[in-house]
Amino acid sequence: MDDSHPPTNPLGNAPTIALRYRCVCGMAVSLQAGSDRCPSCDRLLPTDLDDLARTRTFVVGHDGEVRSSTPPTDSAAPELAPGTRFGHFEIVEPLGRGGMGAVYRALDTSLQRYVALKVIRQFGDGSSSGERRSRLKQEAIAQARLNHPHVVTIYFVDEQDGHPFFAMELVPGRSLAEATRSGPLEFFPLVELAVDTTSALLHAEHSGIVHGDIKPGNLLLDANGHVKLGDFGLARFLSDREQQEGLSGTLDYMAPELLSGGRVSFQSDMYALGATLHELSYGKPLAQPGSRTLPQRLEAQKTRTWQFPEDDQRFPEAWHAILRRLLEPDPQDRYESYEHVLRDLATIRPRSNVAAGRTARLLAYMFDSFLMSLLILIFALPLGLVTVLEWRGTDTPAVLGVLARGLIVLGPLIFAWIEGEVRKTPGRYLLQLQVVDHHGLRPKRRTRYVRHFLRMMPTWFVAVETLYPVTLTSWLHGAATIFMLINGVTVMFMRSGTSLVDWFCGTSVVLDHPAPKSER
Repeated sequence: MDDSHPPTNPLGNAPTIALRYRCVCGMAVSLQAGSDRCPSCDRLLPTDLDDLARTRTFVVGHDGEVRSSTPPTDSAAPELAPGTRFGHFEIVEPLGRGGMGAVYRALDTSLQRYVALKVIRQFGDGSSSGERRSRLKQEAIAQARLNHPHVVTIYFVDEQDGHPFFAMELVPGRSLAEATRSGPLEFFPLVELAVDTTSALLHAEHSGIVHGDIKPGNLLLDANGHVKLGDFGLARFLSDREQQEGLSGTLDYMAPELLSGGRVSFQSDMYALGATLHELSYGKPLAQPGSRTLPQRLEAQKTRTWQFPEDDQRFPEAWHAILRRLLEPDPQDRYESYEHVLRDLATIRPRSNVAAGRTARLLAYMFDSFLMSLLILIFALPLGLVTVLEWRGTDTPAVLGVLARGLIVLGPLIFAWIEGEVRKTPGRYLLQLQVVDHHGLRPKRRTRYVRHFLRMMPTWFVAVETLYPVTLTSWLHGAATIFMLINGVTVMFMRSGTSLVDWFCGTSVVLDHPAPKSER
């Protein structure tokens, strides 16, 4: 171990900083010593900075020591055999290694249900066993305080033969880190996952708890596609100021102020949430330039810039705005509370991605056409009265005829206002349909008005011809008729069910209720 240059600033730029990596066996190994294995337990050291920065939870103390709390995948520590008992829990099979020990599928023999059992094991000389036990207790207390549908539930905490352990809810799905190995998520499920995670963090905020290690690997998916927030090993109570020394977390998700000696806060968790959502949106970011060594990587994280694709068609600009605010370098520029994050997410949360049926769309169109024609007929009554008076030879002011004709167009205008401003026509309201853009959001106002005119074109032509006593040219009538016929054919017979109007406006018609999680 190289201690010839004791650092006073573990985050400095100098490449000669003697950062030390705390192996899970308790041995502190110099990262500059040249060996790729721990001399005590022969485990591989973290030589891949990208893996370290994205998956390993670690702590950098003020003495410059980097302590990893995630054991390497090739750890030589033996697994506990199936059938091993911890209290009334019987181990069935290993599930993986967490920050301070191993996690097993276990049977709760008292309630005959399966749980996830996290067991802290002794390594090496056991010099860190007290710290491990303290952190386990802190993790269990923090997680147990949060009774929330999107937080992994703690059932039981105890210790056996010097091995602390706790039982928690067994989440059958994968983590988001595993779920996104094939590529970034689409907008619809991503917003739902963001809402789930933010609501869990809001609940933690109300309890005064900062999670401290938000990342895709700590967000689990249950059988219904909901997020379960887990691994509270680095959680801190804001009221406990004695635990504010050093910095901890996973590097790629750590807020810049933490790397500069700042205190953990809800805003530092928000930055980690923003980094997580950015990764789920666009994939793992490239390493920052000039960050080949760990000290350089730590320094680069402080001034990290987040890139967003130009002319991004996958996500609306409002999504970018939310991510940019979460990822602001200054914590004062981030959201004041998770309540405000949820408020902004609600404005871009798609209601449904279930396409409306052809019959429902046809019935909605027929009902709207009938109502719009009825409005035209009602507002045409004054014109009919003026016409009858003129036919009987009664002198009527010319202006009265003009006003009577002008009233006719009020019917289509009222209907256009309903679709453009109220956003839902009577027909779509009756059949529970709604129009959305390609993001699943409400179309822009201009798009709504254009779509209304194209959809109700024949009825508009009737109103215009009544308003102006001239007949529209035959080719215009023919073009409109052909357009509406093609529009109906595409809805009824095309596999996608997308109409010509929707293709032109970039919209689609979906059911007006949330989609089941299984369809997301």
